[in-house]
Amino acid sequence: MADAPPEEDVLVYESAGLPRTGTWWSAFVIGLAGTILVTGIAPVMVTELGAASIPVIVVITLTGYIVCLLLAELSAMMPDRTGGLPSYAYPAYKDRWPRTAEHINGFTAWAYWLGWFPVAPLNMILASFYIVDRFGLSTAGFTPIHTPIAWWTLGISVVGLLLLAIPAARGLRFGTGFATALAMLSMIPL
Repeated sequence: MADAPPEEDVLVYESAGLPRTGTWWSAFVIGLAGTILVTGIAPVMVTELGAASIPVIVVITLTGYIVCLLLAELSAMMPDRTGGLPSYAYPAYKDRWPRTAEHINGFTAWAYWLGWFPVAPLNMILASFYIVDRFGLSTAGFTPIHTPIAWWTLGISVVGLLLLAIPAARGLRFGTGFATALAMLSMIPL
C-alpha cells in the first residue's frame, strides 16, 4: 500500500472552459471604467490636501500600476480563470501551504467583496443627485441618520441599480456594448 501515488488536489473549476467572448474592446472598456473610478477621488483629495496631494496621487498611481502588472502576470499564468485576486489565491498557495490556502482564498474573496460592494450604490446615488438637480425634481424626503435623502434620489438609485443588473447578468459582450452606449450618452451634457 505504500507504493500508491499520493492524491492530487484537483479543483473541478480549475479549467472550467471559460468561454472567451471578450475582445480588445472589452478589455479597453473595463480598463477605462477602472480608471474613471480611481480618478474620481483626485478633485476631493486636491481640495483637502492641496499640494500635498501630488505625492499621494503618485504613490496611489504607482501602486495601481504594480497591481495591474501582478494581475496581468497571474492571468497569463492561469488563462482559464476570470476575476480579481480571489480567483487566483487558492491555486497560487495550494501547493506550498494547502491548509492555509483555503483561508487565504476566503479572506481575499471577502476583501474583494468589501472593496467593490459600495461602488455601484455610491455611483448610482451620485448619478441620482445629478438627475434630481438637473430636472428640478422634488427634494422632499426623509432623514434617517442626520443625512437628508430625497425620495426621488432613492427611487432613481434603486431603479438604476436594477437596470444595471440586466447587462451584468447578460454577460461580457452585452455588458461591453451597454457600457459603451452609456459612455456615449454620458457625453451629451458636455
